[in-house]
Amino acid sequence: MSKKIPSRGLVYLATKYPLLSETFIYEEILTLKRMGYQVCFFVLYATGKNTHEFAKELEESVYYLPANFSIKSFLGHFYFLLFSPKRYFGILLMVLRETLREPLVMLKSIYAFGKGVSLANILRKIPQNHIHAHWATMPTTVALVASRLTDTQYSFTSHAWDIFKEPAMLDTKLENAVFHTTISQYNKNYLKSLNPEMANKIYVNRCGVNLDQFVFRSIYPAKKKVEILFVGRLVEKKGTLKLIDACLRLRKGGYDFVCNIIGNGPQKQQLEKIVKKYNLEGYVNLVGGLPREQLRQYWENAGMFVLPCIIERDGNRDGIPVVLMEAMASGIPVISTMVSGIPELIDDGVTGLLVKPDDIDALSGAMLKIIEDVTLAQQLVENARAKVVKEYNIKINTGKKAGLIEMHIKQEKKNDV
Repeated sequence: MSKKIPSRGLVYLATKYPLLSETFIYEEILTLKRMGYQVCFFVLYATGKNTHEFAKELEESVYYLPANFSIKSFLGHFYFLLFSPKRYFGILLMVLRETLREPLVMLKSIYAFGKGVSLANILRKIPQNHIHAHWATMPTTVALVASRLTDTQYSFTSHAWDIFKEPAMLDTKLENAVFHTTISQYNKNYLKSLNPEMANKIYVNRCGVNLDQFVFRSIYPAKKKVEILFVGRLVEKKGTLKLIDACLRLRKGGYDFVCNIIGNGPQKQQLEKIVKKYNLEGYVNLVGGLPREQLRQYWENAGMFVLPCIIERDGNRDGIPVVLMEAMASGIPVISTMVSGIPELIDDGVTGLLVKPDDIDALSGAMLKIIEDVTLAQQLVENARAKVVKEYNIKINTGKKAGLIEMHIKQEKKNDV
């Protein structure tokens, strides 16, 4: 924490930095900074060296919260135990009480409690106007703790797994937040069904893409050998196994193609074995994770983008994957599934193609449509770009979130008078 923290700005919270899969958070913060906001980006812990060239501008705004067993952390606990013991123990007991039935979640929440105390200790010395947390899980627990200890207002954004798979203390977080944004109407409807009384605090604020970063390829390339592209973490909910099954159908049908799978994750070894088992070497390439700058050549050459998301047995699912927006902004026909908020982005047959999750016949059939019908592909990409420009422009959507934050900061100041 050697960098100087500016006073009276916005605190943004996330779990890790840097991550290949969270460019949408970095773009949002950079957009706020370009709008003139003073943003301090706090993360729970570091993951290594930043590999995104575009995110280097963010480095000066990144602060890592002290480790829970560090001297700085102990000093924070000591301060609040000495001067605010009632608040300190009240918040700790609340965290324990609400997570007691799920030991793993309780351990994560205790970890987040410690980080929240550290953040509160920073904020009491260098006050900020507002805290905003990305993900309804540990980052929002940190925001809740820091908010209760310092009377700093907070808000948070939920995406998908954080409310469907691990909704720890969700009611309490909603109750204490000044507002909550979520990335789809699908999510908002779900959250309203859990707690109708909190509906007036929930806003749909879609993720978006920086359109300056994605050059629209206005003419769809008709190639004899089609390039299929997948970008995402290699986890069950992304449906990568289904994509390889669909590729096997294309291979058996005699089609000439190459499928580039960009990403890393726990399924990678399993996928490599399946590619070998199906004799798809040379047809399906597991490229590994790449920073955005190295993805450009794949965007430029792709004949279609396929992301066959599914809902896992424990309810885990995607929200509206930003990578779909990036493909649509780039002029690549997209194929995905009717999961979560994805149909809000992709109008089937208009801005892309949608199939039911787990339906390999429908998935391979949609891929064949793109291969065989260049006119359809051209119509899809033109409509898709127009939809992203209108509804998923990060400058517009971040501006709407900033408006909500400003409104509540002004209300807080008015209440203090």
